[in-house]
Amino acid sequence: IITINLIEFFKNNQELKNINPEGDIPDFTVSEISHLKDVRKLTNILMVIFYSSIVIFILFSIIQVKKNIKKFLKYFSIPLICSGSIVLFLLIIMLVLSNLNFWVFFEDFHKIFFPQGNYTFSPDSLIINLFPLGFFYDYFLKLAISSAVLSVIILIMGIIFFYYGKGQNAYK
Repeated sequence: IITINLIEFFKNNQELKNINPEGDIPDFTVSEISHLKDVRKLTNILMVIFYSSIVIFILFSIIQVKKNIKKFLKYFSIPLICSGSIVLFLLIIMLVLSNLNFWVFFEDFHKIFFPQGNYTFSPDSLIINLFPLGFFYDYFLKLAISSAVLSVIILIMGIIFFYYGKGQNAYK
């Protein structure tokens, strides 16, 4: 029941309910609920930025393709190569830093995105029982790996577009 409530909460379908879990696990505290609301707010902002970026990217791409597809491929390749390379570089740095001491990395992340400080909880709290540090470490690794794969694909596409545009006399 708790996880279903959390999923619906993060999908913006309902508010977070305080449910009495069975056993020795306490309810969500006011601080935990406040933090979960802040997490949902941050997630919603990131999703708006993400989907807006996709729409803007598609619109600009359509406009440019209609002008000259070969020129588009040539010029489009440079941002793909740069962005793929930069993301891979940043991912490597983040992976190295997080593997040195994931707890420090996790703490610094929270200090940046939750400066009000409502992210520290007792070890027996419901939020820590549901989301132990290992959960976030595994999530971070999966996110980093999927981002790296996507970045490599973008980088390869950029290289292909560059050579296709270069060989097709794209500047006419």
